[in-house]
Amino acid sequence: MAKNPAVKALSLHRDRLVKLLVVMLALLGWLTALSVASWVALEQVYQQWRLAQEQQVSVYLPAATPGVSLDTLSTQLLAQVGVQNVSLLPEAEVRNLLAPYLGDEALLPLPKVMTLQITPQVAVKQLQAIVQQVVPDATVDDARDLLGQVALAVRIVQTGALVLALTTVLVVTLLVALTVRAGLQAQAFPLRVLQTIGATDQMLARLLMWQIWQRGLWGCAMAMMLGLAVVGALGLVWPTLHSYLGWPVWLAVGLAPMGVLGVAGVVTWVVARRVVRRGVMATV
Repeated sequence: MAKNPAVKALSLHRDRLVKLLVVMLALLGWLTALSVASWVALEQVYQQWRLAQEQQVSVYLPAATPGVSLDTLSTQLLAQVGVQNVSLLPEAEVRNLLAPYLGDEALLPLPKVMTLQITPQVAVKQLQAIVQQVVPDATVDDARDLLGQVALAVRIVQTGALVLALTTVLVVTLLVALTVRAGLQAQAFPLRVLQTIGATDQMLARLLMWQIWQRGLWGCAMAMMLGLAVVGALGLVWPTLHSYLGWPVWLAVGLAPMGVLGVAGVVTWVVARRVVRRGVMATV
């Protein structure tokens, strides 16, 4: 198939800056993908943690707490409004929870941990009073008090990820604008010839945008592959992350570079239309 004469006359493919732009789009698209994926993954981690903490209260009891006291405490707590279930954590699970802090101290007496499944109607102060009455040395851990502080910390980190993504988009905008302008200046004569024979500003802008998109697709594909490779590697190195690296994270890694490519296309269209319309090329 014969190549379009306009494409042959006005081609940015040979420009070194455009070739460099492909590499920059790959790197910046990769950074954007990781930033957006981090935002999504952090949101999933926080929501799962928040849901678990809103529905659970833990009671830590001394290792020497007799079974009778445990039964009495369990019965009284289960009778309270908003308490749906009371269960004693198995010793093996308690040992696994404490292992990162205490190591493999097999002979160390382990505390007993009682878990309460609750609803928003529960009165935590009433639970604390019952626990202190039955087992004075026990401690009630209501992590819901930390929800506000954790939420603030999560939002701060997410804002940083969002700022990084927006910064990369801004850098892409500037790079594409400079590259298109420089490319048009380097091909001032072919552009002027095309204008003379009747090429409209819209046609030239569309032609340039298509050329940038064609090149940018390579950078977009590289950014996707790099992003997917990083996410996959994280899942292999830290298996505990698997539950948080769901389809929204993978989708974010795939769509973020496409968004960068879309920005590149729009910027190419706007810059090309302005440059051609102002007749800057005629004076070069």
